[in-house]
Amino acid sequence: MKNLLLWFVKITGVLPFLVWYKPAVYHENKKQKVKKTRSVKTGEILIANHTTMMDFAMMLYVHPFRTIRVLMAEVLFKRPLMAWFFRHLRGIKVDRYLTNGDDRLAEAIQTLNEGGIVGVFPEGRLNKEGREYGPMLPFSHGAAYLALCTGAKVRPVYFHTVGHLFRRSHMMVGDPVDLCSMFGAGTEMDRVAAANAFLKQKMERLKEELKFRSAYKEHSLITWFTGWSMRIGMRIAYPFKVHYADGADDRKSCTGACIVASNHISTYDPPLLCMLFPKLKLHILASETLYEHRMLGVLLRRCGCIRIDRNILDMEAFHIMQSVLEHNESVGIFPEGGLSGEDELKPFKSGIVLAAYTGNVDIIPVYISKRGKMFRRKGRDIWIGKKISPQGSMTMENVRNMTDLLYHEIEGLKKLSDGGE
Repeated sequence: MKNLLLWFVKITGVLPFLVWYKPAVYHENKKQKVKKTRSVKTGEILIANHTTMMDFAMMLYVHPFRTIRVLMAEVLFKRPLMAWFFRHLRGIKVDRYLTNGDDRLAEAIQTLNEGGIVGVFPEGRLNKEGREYGPMLPFSHGAAYLALCTGAKVRPVYFHTVGHLFRRSHMMVGDPVDLCSMFGAGTEMDRVAAANAFLKQKMERLKEELKFRSAYKEHSLITWFTGWSMRIGMRIAYPFKVHYADGADDRKSCTGACIVASNHISTYDPPLLCMLFPKLKLHILASETLYEHRMLGVLLRRCGCIRIDRNILDMEAFHIMQSVLEHNESVGIFPEGGLSGEDELKPFKSGIVLAAYTGNVDIIPVYISKRGKMFRRKGRDIWIGKKISPQGSMTMENVRNMTDLLYHEIEGLKKLSDGGE
């Protein structure tokens, strides 16, 4: 009977919650199944950031079929009706002004020793500035103290809570951490402080991982349908034949992080590049002018394109490129900076080489022949060159030399294409 109100709130609130918040769940370990996360039978401590009052509901969604006893500040229990409500939601009152950890957390320690789940917001209060992946507040030592005192594992979760009919909330569920095996059992202050600092770093990593994966991962049916429709349509309307220069790798064997550089003579070049390398998760750099059209901007974001402002030194786009490469995915760039003619190449911008040096990845040169006519059997010729790797340290001279080398490599592919016609 003590959980009756909690289950009533869960059952009656689940449908409005899913409609309004639509939480998309990601896991730090990509092979981790949701059912494994939700079938934990032992005691566990859930820690999460705290930016809205609905983070409590988001925490319940991590383990929907178990009772999560969330630590709640004493201020919520001042009024009798609110105190009754939160107690029947199985909340644990914590007096933040008591200095003795055993006195403040006695009920939480008992819950963990009995195999229950305790939820903790280590920031200690609402952090409105932390919304939209803002900075987190300093962590209190409560979660680390509980873990070292009881031996329970800590599962960090980062929430990006958005209540909107046309936007989704996101959560990144981390792998459980055994602080006792890492820092040893005991509640000495230096040990608790070290464990608490580790949890803060872990949450920061989850935040960056969620920010990337929620923005640039294909996770929706719309994205999947759009991608395959585009591939089939392009294959029928603009067939192509692939040629290789000496030393070039087969396009179907290219995997991992790299940069694909190509000339740019048609608006159909970006989807053509994505079709060309089926095993690469290619993120195309797209001009800021394309995002002025609302529907086109939504489509480009859904397809994982990276917005770049060509009128300024766009460091945000550069950092996103580095994040993509760090996640073992690839970037597609047109180093001419815009559409060019069919007769000659425009001078290349050096940003592509800077990205290659910073990410320590290879560049695959590609040349796409002149515009083909729709539904013609011959189609377009595409030439793939030998990979170019960064040499030496990242100096202005080396960047300039590699940019020239890339230009001459694609120019050589152009000559091969022209000679083969």
